[in-house]
Amino acid sequence: MSKTTQKTTQKLSETEIRILGVIKENSMVTRNEIATILGNITPDGVKYHLSRLQKKGALDRKGGKRDGSWVVKIELTQMDKEC
Repeated sequence: MSKTTQKTTQKLSETEIRILGVIKENSMVTRNEIATILGNITPDGVKYHLSRLQKKGALDRKGGKRDGSWVVKIELTQMDKEC
């Protein structure tokens, strides 16, 4: 039986793009720090979007909870950064 892999491009929300921008500046940023920087989201909201970004393949976690860092796996275009 052969398997086919369908590559899907999933659109990122404005909040997800902003979170990726913050992580690109500081890969060791915490959920609380992201929430403070963005200002209009709770730490639980950040957790939700981080999980979605990981499922979409745009973000990965390297290392543990305390000493780990985030790895952005996609390139943000200039138009995405302006959102």
